[in-house]
Amino acid sequence: MRFFNSILIQYTKGTYLSYNKRRLNEVYLHDKMKKIILKVMENIKFIMLLSDG
Repeated sequence: MRFFNSILIQYTKGTYLSYNKRRLNEVYLHDKMKKIILKVMENIKFIMLLSDG
């Protein structure tokens, strides 16, 4: 998990999508953004299932 947190922090630093473990950026709470995140997560789950085989 630390790896992914580090990547999120590094790539969003200084942008409106800035990520911080202590407080979730309100941008991520909007319905449109939640739908985008969930869609990406579905793809990640699918890829992980394929790689387990």
